[in-house]
Amino acid sequence: MSDIPPGNQEIDASEEEKYRRGSFKKTVSTRFRNSRKRRSSKVLSVEINDERDPEEQQSVEALRQALIAEDLLPESHEDYHTMLRRVSILFHHWCCSS
Repeated sequence: MSDIPPGNQEIDASEEEKYRRGSFKKTVSTRFRNSRKRRSSKVLSVEINDERDPEEQQSVEALRQALIAEDLLPESHEDYHTMLRRVSILFHHWCCSS
């Protein structure tokens, strides 16, 4: 048997647990930090071809004008692609509702 009294064994066990958790945290944070370094060195450049359908542009512009007239268009949503998503949602809702 061990010469350590039972109370001290609990202290040693809790100290060991703290060490394990601390070691785990250091390992995880080191891995995360290192993985971020590797990813940041790989920069990809992609050219996006933004071809717009004239019919979609008319729909987006009509919605934009209607929202501006009612003062319902926040500046953050004035982006063409955001407006196009809204037109698609409205069309889908109008088309598929019974």
